[in-house]
Amino acid sequence: MEQMLGIRFLASEYPSGPWHRGRIDTLGLDENGSPVVIEFKKGSDSGVLSQAVSYLSWLESAHHEFEALVRKVLGAEAAESIDWRRPRMVCVAAGLSHHDRVAVQRLPERIDLVRYRIFEGGLPSLLHVDSSPGGPSAASSRRSREREAAVGDAPAPVVPSPAGAGLMPECLRGL
Repeated sequence: MEQMLGIRFLASEYPSGPWHRGRIDTLGLDENGSPVVIEFKKGSDSGVLSQAVSYLSWLESAHHEFEALVRKVLGAEAAESIDWRRPRMVCVAAGLSHHDRVAVQRLPERIDLVRYRIFEGGLPSLLHVDSSPGGPSAASSRRSREREAAVGDAPAPVVPSPAGAGLMPECLRGL
C-alpha cells in the first residue's frame, strides 16, 4: 500500500461506531502525515464515494481515537505529527461512474478515485482516475493553527501522492 499509494497502513475493517454504522475498509497515514480513509469495492459500486465521505465524517469526530491508533501502530512521533488540515479519501473500485468523477470535482474534500484491474495470471493494476486536491476544513484548520501555535511548527508542505501499477498490496488481495 505504501509503494502504490503512498499510504502507511494502520488498520482494516475498523469499526466506525453506531452513528456511521460500518467498518472502514482501511485507515492509513499518507507521506505528509495526513489521515486517510480508503474504501474498496469489489466491482463497480456507486456507493463507494458516499460511504467514504461518511467515514471521513467519522474521522473528523474521532481525532483522539485515530491518534491513539497511530500511536499504537506507528509510534508516538507519528501520532504527534498528524496533519489534520487535509484528511484524504481514496476510493478503489473496478469501475467508477461519470457521476463519481463529477462529484469529486464538486466536493471540497481531498479525494482520489482509483480503478483496479486484475489481469490474467492475477497481475493487478491500479489506475488513477481522478482527484480533488480539497481544501482544509474550518474545524481542521482551527485545530492545526492551535497545534502549530502550541508547538511552534510550520505547516507541512503538500506533496501529491503517487499512484500507479505494481505489486498488489495486501489490502487489494481478494478483490
